[in-house]
Amino acid sequence: MINLNLTPILGLIIGVILLFCGYKVQKWIVILGWFLLGYTLGGYLGANYFDGNTLLIVQIVAGLVLAGSSWKLEKIALCVAVAYYVYMSLLPYGFSFFAEPLYNTFTIIGISVIIGIIAVRFIKPILIMVTCFFGARLIVQYLPSYVSLSDDIYKYGYYALIIIGAIIQGKTN
Repeated sequence: MINLNLTPILGLIIGVILLFCGYKVQKWIVILGWFLLGYTLGGYLGANYFDGNTLLIVQIVAGLVLAGSSWKLEKIALCVAVAYYVYMSLLPYGFSFFAEPLYNTFTIIGISVIIGIIAVRFIKPILIMVTCFFGARLIVQYLPSYVSLSDDIYKYGYYALIIIGAIIQGKTN
């Protein structure tokens, strides 16, 4: 019997799709992400009340509900995700715009929300960059399962893949 590990194969396929076609398949990426979130949340919340097949059904239904509403939630999710990332990036630096620490916190939250809103306005370049980074990461992560190269080649190849993917995706409509 042949022992075939599908994870590297799927990782490479998904990485190539994201790297070169990420913006074109954005709707499917969003739907899949929201389905997985709903499936996971359904598992966490339903585990206290259900087990076995009933829990699986709850997870699938929760995933389908979130996936069904995902396109309407995409811009909200992008705004929240970017705002959260900016907030978590700025928070450790302890910016002191004001003498009162609470005012500083609200200022950082305000800056984060404004950047999140700006990110929604520029959704195409952001999606292209995110899918290029993630696609290149998947390729570099799973390629060593089939090809043995030096670490430097993988490191520089990662950046080269990001640039190539961004150029190719940037030319799409």
